[in-house]
Amino acid sequence: MLMDNLTRFQLDGEVLLVMCMESEPEIYPGVTCHVYQFIGDLRQDLAIVEIEAEGKTPAQEVQEGERTVQLYVSGEGSLIVIREDGKKEVFEAKKDLAVEINVGDKMQWKAAKGKKLVFAEMCRPRYAEGRYKNLVEDLD
Repeated sequence: MLMDNLTRFQLDGEVLLVMCMESEPEIYPGVTCHVYQFIGDLRQDLAIVEIEAEGKTPAQEVQEGERTVQLYVSGEGSLIVIREDGKKEVFEAKKDLAVEINVGDKMQWKAAKGKKLVFAEMCRPRYAEGRYKNLVEDLD
C-alpha cells in the first residue's frame, strides 16, 4: 500500500485534504509510519502506520495531548486499550473503527496472523516527542 500518495482523509465525517510530510521506514520492528499534515489546519496531524503480518506496535501510554484518535484503515488485527481506570478494551480492526484515547490510557495495535494491518492516528496538537511513553510489556 502506497500511503505516501494519500491526498484525502475522512475524520469526524468530514473529508480533509492532507499532504505527506515524511515517511519513516521502520519506527519499530515491522512497523512503518507516514506523517501527514492537514492542509489548512496546523493544529493537528495524521500518521498512517503499517504493521507487517503478525507484527505489533510498542505498547504505549499517552502522556499528553488534547485529542488522540486511533482509526482503522485496512487489513486485519486488533487495538488493545487499557483505560486509565484499568478497564481493558479490545477492538477488532474493522471499517469505521475510530477510538478516542485519553491521557493516561495505554494502547497497542497488533496485526493478525498472516495479515498486514494499517491504521491511522490523529494527534491534536501535532505529535511531538514526549506525547507517548513506550512500555516494556505488551498489553495482552
